[in-house]
Amino acid sequence: MSDFYLGIDLGGSGLRSGLINTVGTKLLNLPEVSFEPGNLNNSNLMRLLVEKIKEAISVVGAKKITAIGIGSPGPLNPNTGIIECPPNLKVRNLPVVEILKKEFPTISSFLINDADAALLGETWKGIAREFKDIVMLTLGTGVGSSVIAGGKLQRGRGKGAEWGHTTIYANREFRPCSCRNFNCVEAFVGTEGLVKTYCRLFNVLRANMSVEDVRLTLIEFARIVNSEVKHNNFHNMADAYCLHLAEGIRNIICVHHPECIILGGGIIQNNKYLFNKVKELLNKTNNEMVGLVKGTKIGLARLKRPGVIGAAQHAIDRFEAWLEIRGIKNRVDS
Repeated sequence: MSDFYLGIDLGGSGLRSGLINTVGTKLLNLPEVSFEPGNLNNSNLMRLLVEKIKEAISVVGAKKITAIGIGSPGPLNPNTGIIECPPNLKVRNLPVVEILKKEFPTISSFLINDADAALLGETWKGIAREFKDIVMLTLGTGVGSSVIAGGKLQRGRGKGAEWGHTTIYANREFRPCSCRNFNCVEAFVGTEGLVKTYCRLFNVLRANMSVEDVRLTLIEFARIVNSEVKHNNFHNMADAYCLHLAEGIRNIICVHHPECIILGGGIIQNNKYLFNKVKELLNKTNNEMVGLVKGTKIGLARLKRPGVIGAAQHAIDRFEAWLEIRGIKNRVDS
């Protein structure tokens, strides 16, 4: 049998990928690709995926790659392999698995929601190994969520959870979201939401900010709020972010009552101030729900690339299930 599975983690502004073996003891990270948020369409994405798969083949050889797992923002259908209409991308109704099958006929491909992939990664190799009832929130360009209940990934009718597009009203602010609704969690705690708060506090026009401006602003934001220096605007920005995030987390706790909520994504994983402030706000819950909230552990994702590892894990699970259905696995293992 081949040695590696390719995990691909597609986000709203970049793509990460890596090759991993079946037991997760060897991970070969491939170079990350960045792109302008909102500019990735069907043809651009397929070109990017084909290039990345060819790059992986050049590293280990086509015969060494058994299957590919692709984590993508939803909505999507993992059963048909179609990316439907992710709000932060211009991709629409893309049959990604079918196209890749034609391009790479000897390698199987499988599609999964990117937040589900991240939670699978943390379940396999990270913090989620300790729990059976977990919610993971991925905070990046978009805001994703994934739920494991009783040790099983919950997908409802198959398309996964979209907590980022539930509604909050923390500051009575009326803010549009990329999904064309208003006051979604993502509109406040996604990267774009954070940038809009920055523009309001610093009197900056969002249209005048380039991708590089946004990147540098977020770096400066994290540096200042995690330092001893008190900066009113940056700390007001951080506190507003945490207020919205804590409100969204309380809603999750009331609906799911998980053992643990895992926070992942560059915004929160690289910012101890935000993480500690969110926990502080949750601990201040003083209504009848206080027992629910305080009984839930809030933790940070431990993996740097949980989506890549989880996408590869999904490919392993799906491919091995395919072998078992055909009675092949036992013959191979023996």
